[in-house]
Amino acid sequence: MSVLLIYPLHGQDAGVHALSNVCHVDVERISKRKPGEVLPPHEPSVVKKAVNRFLQKNEGDIIITDVRCVAADFHARYKAQERT
Repeated sequence: MSVLLIYPLHGQDAGVHALSNVCHVDVERISKRKPGEVLPPHEPSVVKKAVNRFLQKNEGDIIITDVRCVAADFHARYKAQERT
């Protein structure tokens, strides 16, 4: 089992609800057939569908609306262009 770290744009104050938020996840896809071999990333649409299926299965109240590949130096918190 591997640990997945999620980096959100920012936290919320108590009693505040976000309509949308941005986060980034650093993912390395490793081959099951050849342990240690790094594979190319999944297409964004595949990631979106898989994560939403997981969230629904676990009765989550979050839905993923968009997934994009970004530069390796992208960080949701530090690269924010706008905050409202």
